[in-house]
Amino acid sequence: MKPSPHSARSRSADGDENAQGEESIRPPLRVTVFSDFICSWSYLAEAVLREFSLGESAPGQIDLHFRARELYPASTQPSRPVWSDAEWGLISRFAAEAGVGIRKPGWRPFTRKAHEAAVFARDHGLELPFRQAVYALYWMEDADIGRIDLLVGVAGRTGLDPEKLRIALDLDLYAERVEAEGVLGDRLRIPGTPAIFPGTGASAKIILGGHPAVELRRLIRDAIEHGMENE
Repeated sequence: MKPSPHSARSRSADGDENAQGEESIRPPLRVTVFSDFICSWSYLAEAVLREFSLGESAPGQIDLHFRARELYPASTQPSRPVWSDAEWGLISRFAAEAGVGIRKPGWRPFTRKAHEAAVFARDHGLELPFRQAVYALYWMEDADIGRIDLLVGVAGRTGLDPEKLRIALDLDLYAERVEAEGVLGDRLRIPGTPAIFPGTGASAKIILGGHPAVELRRLIRDAIEHGMENE
């Protein structure tokens, strides 16, 4: 389940910039993202957000925190992905705007192990490149990103220790943390993916669903410029 494109909701309006002199330096804006690897809008949103974290034009402006929001938990059965020509045309255009390639996948795998592997990568300081590689594996190669052997291969290509990841996934060492993220999403009543929270506290906004890259960039720049709270 995911909200339709262009949906957004605001929790609060004003933030406090807390400027202290001309040389005041604002810390990076914390941005929390609930997403799933088989959600096309999550793929495109994370590509845009990386620009503000690692990109050449605006690096270090945001501090990204990812949370798993499985569209198909283990108790459910993934449905076959179906898009109308208009829907896929929109997704393809947004992908071009975000600067990423995309191909229409023929199926949806379970993503629990991919999320567990992403937490492993987070603990080793390589979550962003790992997530990018997992998205590409599914959205460019239509691969089963729930398979441990494929995730281990991604680890090797992104600077992680493949054998350590294999052991962690075989033993479900990160399962509880992924489950806790799912519980948090339930508590926040997140209806779909992606759900993006720029800032924290009373001034935090909630950006839901798919947005053109240009619009998402504007929303994130607005949150940065207005100094959304970081508590």
